[in-house]
Amino acid sequence: MQKGCGDCGYAIRPVVGRYLTCPIKEAKGDQGFEIYFSRGRLNVLKSILEGKIPLSKELAEFVYQCSECGNCTEVC
Repeated sequence: MQKGCGDCGYAIRPVVGRYLTCPIKEAKGDQGFEIYFSRGRLNVLKSILEGKIPLSKELAEFVYQCSECGNCTEVC
């Protein structure tokens, strides 16, 4: 996850040379749930660290769906 993420959304949009940047986005399709993708996971993690939302098993299950492929870092 990018510490300085600006919430641009490029990690879930088509990028030159790749169909989709995030393989989780590609696997999940267009379910409309931001939490499945890098920007959503990052926002959840920020909120947990800032004490805005409590950590729960359900949130952890979403966050740990990241494949850690690094494509979002490459795009950023």
